[in-house]
Amino acid sequence: MNQIEFKGNQDKIIIVVFFTIYFIVGLLIYRDYGVSTDEPVERRHGIVTATYLVNKIDTFLFGSYSPPPLVNLKGRTVVDLVEVRGVPSLENYRDKIYGSIYSLFLYYLEQALGIGPESAGIFYLRHLVNFCLFFVAVIFFYKIARDRWDDWRLGLLAAAFLILSPRIFAESFYNNKDVAFLSVFIIAWYFLILFLREKTLRTAWWAAFFSALAVNVRIVGVILPSLIIPFYSWEIFKRTDRRIKKHFLLLGTYLLVLVFFIIILWPYLWSSPATNFLAAFSSMAHYDPGREHLGLYFGQVVSSQQLPWHYVPVWLLITTPLLYSLLFVVGLGVLIFNIIKAIKNRVYSLELSLDLLTASLFFVPLAAIIIFNSWLYNGWRQMYFMAAPFLLLGVSGFSSLYNYLRKKNKKALGRNILVGGLVVYLVFIAWQIIVDHPYQNVYFNSWAGEVENRFDRDYWGLSYRAALEYIVQHDNRPNITVSVNSAIGAVNLIMLDIPDRRRLNFTTEDKADYILTEFTGQNNCSYKDEIKSFYSGHIKIMGIYPGRQKCL
Repeated sequence: MNQIEFKGNQDKIIIVVFFTIYFIVGLLIYRDYGVSTDEPVERRHGIVTATYLVNKIDTFLFGSYSPPPLVNLKGRTVVDLVEVRGVPSLENYRDKIYGSIYSLFLYYLEQALGIGPESAGIFYLRHLVNFCLFFVAVIFFYKIARDRWDDWRLGLLAAAFLILSPRIFAESFYNNKDVAFLSVFIIAWYFLILFLREKTLRTAWWAAFFSALAVNVRIVGVILPSLIIPFYSWEIFKRTDRRIKKHFLLLGTYLLVLVFFIIILWPYLWSSPATNFLAAFSSMAHYDPGREHLGLYFGQVVSSQQLPWHYVPVWLLITTPLLYSLLFVVGLGVLIFNIIKAIKNRVYSLELSLDLLTASLFFVPLAAIIIFNSWLYNGWRQMYFMAAPFLLLGVSGFSSLYNYLRKKNKKALGRNILVGGLVVYLVFIAWQIIVDHPYQNVYFNSWAGEVENRFDRDYWGLSYRAALEYIVQHDNRPNITVSVNSAIGAVNLIMLDIPDRRRLNFTTEDKADYILTEFTGQNNCSYKDEIKSFYSGHIKIMGIYPGRQKCL
């Protein structure tokens, strides 16, 4: 795209206003979401790791373990603030293979602020911090696109695509695993590009640190160093100067610092770095067999351990705005054309290498999960990081269409129609996000067809908060019994005021006053005489029914 000439710093003002509005929106709505399925698990992960670290420090300093000496800003110890009875040691913890740096950070921040273990503030804080991390990632995604095309407008378009992806928009507040990894993945990707461009010791260290952070948040982050090695080597061999040895030393520095930070940031690796890392890596393809998840996929109940090869591509396509997918196809086609052209002319630019890296970050993990038949839970959420290269190729597609119209027709009509159509579509997606709030996580596009009884809906269980709030607002009895189809339904009790919490008790459906169901694959029950429904758009995501009846 041709740069628009602005007087003074008007382009900078537009950029600042864009990100300021987005940040303010996040601050206004982060308290609107319920507690999601993974949040209690991630919090427990932080507690286990914190206890392990305190034990290690105490043993090192005093030769034996005593109550943790770590004190927060309020003057109380971690053990005083959070109930840790029954929390296993890290060695005996079933989730010990997972990185814990982000969970640990959130837990210590919670303690530093003196938030009690039964306060809704625990999850409000997590939602706010998760949003802030994603906000920073959006800025880096803007920088990746801006630097690639040397155009701030395409940078803002990339940021808009990422923000206006409805599922990711919602989950940026509460998904402490997948969107947290997407965020760190984008930041690490940016510094790897910087390393490829500048090839300096400083950029090598930054790239190594954030690559290690990505690996810690999710082991699939190993794709970043795995791909940067061949791309960096290719860039070195293309050079005509005699500093090849120096550049390979920089690559070696990157790898050594990467290994150093991976070990330092991951307590599970301390006892046996190589063995434990391989154990964590092997879990990437096949998760704990005891955690089989059943989900709805085209009306069939499928196991997380026996998914069809097309599971992730289909989920991506039906839960991503249609225009992004169409532009992705255009961008991919342009990339293939540029590759053929480069091979024919034997001219390989850094920009082409960066575009190939982008495509590799999308297709390599996609191919891996298909080839190794990896176990996945809940749609494609574990592969959300693929959204970043997917959307960037979409931006490339739009840029190519715009430039094609500019070259073919000097008149601006075609370009104006293209830009106007894009703006209208983005406004439509933004409006849909507003209408569906706070359940944008159940977004499907028109390609999905009929959703109910064909695909999982609110598998995060966020709508349990609204259902519990409805019950306490419309039933004045001091004691109310409720049955929920998922444990997260009971956890959402923490989002209610304390007096209302005390009125609710959870029991089985044959003894309950009310039955709540979120219609997921493993809980896709139907009952008679519905009392209240909750919707995301036109999709029913939660139902309240009279108790003392069985699932039909």
